[in-house]
Amino acid sequence: MFNQRRIRGGWTAFIVVAVLLMINCGGGGGGGGGDNGTPVTYSISGAVTSNGVALPGVTVSLTGAASMSTTTDGSGNYQFTRLSSGNYTVTPSIAGYGFTPTNLQETISASDITGVSFDATPNTAWAWGQGTIGQLGDGQGMDSPLPVQVSDLSHVIAIAAGNYYSLALRSDGTVWGWGQGTSGQLGNGGTTNSNTPVQVPGLNNINKIAAGQSHTVAVKSP
Repeated sequence: MFNQRRIRGGWTAFIVVAVLLMINCGGGGGGGGGDNGTPVTYSISGAVTSNGVALPGVTVSLTGAASMSTTTDGSGNYQFTRLSSGNYTVTPSIAGYGFTPTNLQETISASDITGVSFDATPNTAWAWGQGTIGQLGDGQGMDSPLPVQVSDLSHVIAIAAGNYYSLALRSDGTVWGWGQGTSGQLGNGGTTNSNTPVQVPGLNNINKIAAGQSHTVAVKSP
């Protein structure tokens, strides 16, 4: 019986020593981390809409303490995960749109950041000055000392101006022209002027346009 008590006492001493070693070696968890010593990370999430409708396919970039990008899903949502504490800037972009706000600055300190959202508005074209040949594109055929919006034209990514006529390139790769067309510079198959934009038929996948005095050129992707 005496030997058995000594064996039990020896095991008890061994367990106590093992527990003390674990505590001294940090086995009970690391400071600033999770229960298993994993560093705590956070997320930033939000949505992009246009006139209240979800806008998918928008590139959303994150810069600051980390740099990465993602795209909005079919519901217009995006999310960045596994972020450390720090300062970040979130910026959306997609051809043919402007954003309100342009970007947002966020600081992660102790919790996830949610609701970082943006409203997208299709880019429009505006013109002013001489308009008697329709080169302002507002349908009036009159001069204007103030900017007037070009009629029925949105998602504009580039514009060019020739001699008494104007052009616009849309985000869908189509080209539109208005103003003087007597030399065929509007590209719509006719030789008449137009007070409003007319589409250049059979032309798509365009990524650059330029206007001369009475002619136009475009760069077409394969």
